[in-house]
Amino acid sequence: MKTDDDSKIRAENEKREVLKDRKESRTQLFKASVNIFVDSSSRKKEVLNALLELDNIKEVYDVKGEFDIVSIVSASSVEEFSEVLRKKIMKIKGVKSTITSIFLKTYKQPEILAGSIYR
Repeated sequence: MKTDDDSKIRAENEKREVLKDRKESRTQLFKASVNIFVDSSSRKKEVLNALLELDNIKEVYDVKGEFDIVSIVSASSVEEFSEVLRKKIMKIKGVKSTITSIFLKTYKQPEILAGSIYR
């Protein structure tokens, strides 16, 4: 009996955590992709490491193609996003320029991202 009760309690706690995570993810109303050009390939690792230190950066990708780095930024408002871009990302030594795409509506995203990554 006790194991059944423990299992139910654990399941209930997990459910609460998922709901809490989803609620928190909805408070981050503004998301954008910030595609970054690095001024020298020798600085790419420095830029990547600096991006990892920023709370608003939710994902960072080292890519081949038009850009050097792709990042996903989350903020509670356009103003907060603008601050992060101008005062944090653009101030990182080695960031040459950026191109931003603002996310308007999500049609599909992996379930793992729905509640756990955007905190």
